Amino acid sequence: MSSPGVGKTSLIVALHKFSGHHVVRINLSEQTNIMDLLGSDLPVESSEGMKFAWSDGILLQALKQGSWVLLDELNLAPQSCLGGLNTIPDHQAEVYIPQIGVTFKCPSSFRVFACQNPSSQGGGRKGLPRSFLNRFTKVYVDELVEDDYLFICSSLYPSIQRSILSKLILFNKRLHEEIMVNHKFAQEGSPWEFNLRDVIRSWEIIKVLQLYEQVFQSSKLSNSLKILPGIRQSLESVAHCVQCQWLCILVGPSSSGKTSLISI
Repeated sequence: MSSPGVGKTSLIVALHKFSGHHVVRINLSEQTNIMDLLGSDLPVESSEGMKFAWSDGILLQALKQGSWVLLDELNLAPQSCLGGLNTIPDHQAEVYIPQIGVTFKCPSSFRVFACQNPSSQGGGRKGLPRSFLNRFTKVYVDELVEDDYLFICSSLYPSIQRSILSKLILFNKRLHEEIMVNHKFAQEGSPWEFNLRDVIRSWEIIKVLQLYEQVFQSSKLSNSLKILPGIRQSLESVAHCVQCQWLCILVGPSSSGKTSLISI
């Protein structure tokens, strides 16, 4: 349990590589259903035509194989989903599937790990029942400090000068302070998280810009406004809606320029 980007998932993945176990990562969300994890009846083609047959879910498949399971974003899952998993991490170590009337015992190699961010960070996260959390051993992962950032980035990008990496890390830190501490800008949609992932993304953006300069022999991106003849009528209609203070819905196929038309 900790803030995003401190290495919770990476820690479990590293453990599985070191121990030689196979790990199955399952990303949970508010839309996750217990049937997604354990299985359900699905239509299948047969000699008798279309019929329904039982299909194992991803968690049940991992249980049968004795794999490790990583339940990511645990506190995003609905209570009905977590309730169906109650008997797996406790002393019974089994799961009963009422649709097929079969109980599956957990093999000795089967393990369940879970990761979650603090519920205070929002995004649909919620506090989980203590009766469910007590089935796990809780491990709190500390926030990364600047030396951790520098060590990880230097390992990922050994060809980059440490001075450049230090500036990227400083930029990420200053961005966090200006937005989340001083609240100077970018407050709509907050709270935001600025972590190691953003440092890595910043370097990837720099590489893209460097490639652009090499190919186009220019460091300036064109920002000239060009209106296609085909959207002039739509643009006029939208402008009329704005003038009359009417609500406007743009309907069209994907990548037809709906968002760009509003941006204009």
